[in-house]
Amino acid sequence: MAGTTIPFRYSEKSGEVTITQFTGDSENVDIPDRIGELPVTAVGSYAFRSGGEGVRRIRVPGTVKKILPHAFELCIELKELILEEGVEELGEDCLLGSGIENLFIPSTLRKIRSPETLPCRVLVHGDNRTFSTDGYGLYRGDELIAVNSLDTPETYAVREGTRSIRMGVFDGRRSLRTIHLPASLTEVGEGLFSNNRNQYSAESGITDVTVAPGNARFQRTKNALIERGDGVKIIRWFGDEEEIDLPGDTEEIGREAFSGRKARIITFPGTLSSIAPDAFLGCPLREIRARGGEFGAVFPSGNAYLLKDLLRGFGRNSKYYDFSSYDGMLGAWVPDRDRIEMMLARLRMPCDLPGERAAAYREMIGSHAEDVVRIAAANRDMDLLTAFGEEGFLEGETAEYAVRYLNEAGLPGMAAYALRKKHEAGASGDFDFSL
Repeated sequence: MAGTTIPFRYSEKSGEVTITQFTGDSENVDIPDRIGELPVTAVGSYAFRSGGEGVRRIRVPGTVKKILPHAFELCIELKELILEEGVEELGEDCLLGSGIENLFIPSTLRKIRSPETLPCRVLVHGDNRTFSTDGYGLYRGDELIAVNSLDTPETYAVREGTRSIRMGVFDGRRSLRTIHLPASLTEVGEGLFSNNRNQYSAESGITDVTVAPGNARFQRTKNALIERGDGVKIIRWFGDEEEIDLPGDTEEIGREAFSGRKARIITFPGTLSSIAPDAFLGCPLREIRARGGEFGAVFPSGNAYLLKDLLRGFGRNSKYYDFSSYDGMLGAWVPDRDRIEMMLARLRMPCDLPGERAAAYREMIGSHAEDVVRIAAANRDMDLLTAFGEEGFLEGETAEYAVRYLNEAGLPGMAAYALRKKHEAGASGDFDFSL
């Protein structure tokens, strides 16, 4: 068979050949345009993954229309990939793990799968009617689809005339600090300005976005990049405040809008209608509140892993917040300050809280009321004691115990509060309110 004289395995279908595996040991590889009488029209997935580690140059003839996903993956020594006129499509991650620095796109290329993952600079033939570049950004028509991973600018101005920016374009581009958006822009991908920061270092990622005058869709306010449609959507929050009262016209919060910010307490306006998944991922979030008290929650402050898991509840199942994991974590009593505060907050703001679950929380807290008093005293936590009292637990024997214990602990202010709640609960009875 002719295939035994060439360094490739291949398959035949419908009169065309697909290269399935490189079997040679040369540093310079020319993919043939024909094998026997049949044209070679594709380079298959993972074709060079085994055996391509030492290849430095590959030429792809114009008969090849498609380079399939992962075709040249792990060609770590690859420095030159020559795509001749006729090549039409590059598959996803076709150059993953390769050493290539520059890729020249012929005029015939029409499709690049996941272009944001290309690990190199991209140059484009001047006659290509689909793609163009400004030297850093790669554009498909009026859409920015990728930026190169080798240059490290701190500032980038998206080309005027661009109408959309693909999701993930800036992922991993950690040198970027400022992005300038053109007046023509009307659409940006979710989480676009948050995924380039390194969560394991002090690198801050994109710290500012400016918007050209005349843009009717996007606006840079003091603390945020917002999108104006039927309502106002927060695309990215740039403020460093720990306590935030969102603007009264906010209707949506975008994906990862607060990722990596310092927000601990956030108050939502009554206009808010939706929160995207992962909106607060990476925040040290402690409490969320909605004006009017119809929605809110408290999050653990001392357990980063637990917090990260719970923050994934935002936007899940088309809800502000899906409490299924939250309530599941509180299914058994644990003498822990955070978890007690979380249960009390659920009782105070019972959004999507079934009656039987609320009853279970009351039973757990009531059965361990003295534990709650001791934990509040140990942490000098007036907020915890107040939440405990406001939910009706500081009465009868519990109130008497709290007054006595808090006095003995040298906490007169907290003891006075417990005494007042005892008085309120027993105002119609005969009780001794003395300390």
